[in-house]
Amino acid sequence: MGGCWFIVSGFDWYRGRGGWVLYYPNPSGVVASLLDGVVVGDCSVRGVVLDVDYSSIVRLNRVLEELRPVGVVGLGLHPLASVPLLEASAVNICFENHDGEKTVSKLYSDSPLSISVQIELFDLLKYLWSRGYDVAPSNTTGLYLCNAVAYTIYRYASRNNSKALFIHIPPVGILKHRLSRTYVNMWSIDLLKQLVVDVLKYMVKISDK
Repeated sequence: MGGCWFIVSGFDWYRGRGGWVLYYPNPSGVVASLLDGVVVGDCSVRGVVLDVDYSSIVRLNRVLEELRPVGVVGLGLHPLASVPLLEASAVNICFENHDGEKTVSKLYSDSPLSISVQIELFDLLKYLWSRGYDVAPSNTTGLYLCNAVAYTIYRYASRNNSKALFIHIPPVGILKHRLSRTYVNMWSIDLLKQLVVDVLKYMVKISDK
């Protein structure tokens, strides 16, 4: 694997309606920023921080087509999670509800209703557990932007013989206390960053077989 790319995406702040800040700092965007420019194996990492808006999916697709990554890790904040959740699937649904006005459509007209994670999930879980990470499988992408990113990267990987994984991460640090999530867990920005690096190393490992 020479001269290749990984993409790690995360989200910027979610400001809520009326512009008030709700999820700041967003650890998913922080981790993506910190990994931008890192080299894993022979691959450079492009960290992409997405706005919390569906227009970000257009930008994400543009970056995927430009770099043609061999692996993609999408990160999103799950405010109720206590451990990182490795998402098993995503669905081709865009659902919005603004002040009671509901709309629903496909994210991609040419794609199936659901796509499974584009990596050997059971083996990856065992690999991460063996390295001491407290992570879990999940099927909770929802129907908003985390799902849209997960579906986009799983769709890309399924069409390009690539690897992709979406991880819902828990609130950490200041954000955890701001949200009154007072449970004890091992997670920090630094550890989340290392988790993603180890996932990328796993992608390198299985691609070299």
